[in-house]
Amino acid sequence: MARDRTGGEDGSGCSLLGAAYYEGEGVQQNYALAVELLKKACDLEYGHGCAALGAAYYEGEGVQKSNALAAEYLKKACDLEYGWGCSFLGAAYYAGQGVQQNYALAVELLKKACDLEDGHGCAALGAAYYKGEGVRQDKVLAKEAFGKACDLGNQQGCDAYALLQGASIN
Repeated sequence: MARDRTGGEDGSGCSLLGAAYYEGEGVQQNYALAVELLKKACDLEYGHGCAALGAAYYEGEGVQKSNALAAEYLKKACDLEYGWGCSFLGAAYYAGQGVQQNYALAVELLKKACDLEDGHGCAALGAAYYKGEGVRQDKVLAKEAFGKACDLGNQQGCDAYALLQGASIN
């Protein structure tokens, strides 16, 4: 068990080990152990652990598939300022996958993800602005979100930014 410098438990070690068991990276894949470690990390208020646990419930790997639990853990990750959790949950609300489609909530979550430097969240936010789903259509804000996504290494954001740049959207 990882411990922080103050002697308390640190969720990062549990989360990293849980992710390794989940993916089978460096260890034999073991979803049950992965879920146990990710749950411990989430209980220790570590955002990545909560997000990865939410993804496990969303996919039904190592646990019985539960969209409600997936949303609960992804929301906790987002509340803990873990951008990928906000992005994953926002994308689910945007597409209506596993949750009731809600563009306004999706955009709120994607804005937070983008503010937390999550490239996928910025790209999805750009798409919402471009399409005018959940927000007033605004191609300038779409271009800005796609640009930030690209700066954060998101290829879809780069591609969309290049298309808007070529279209002379200012």
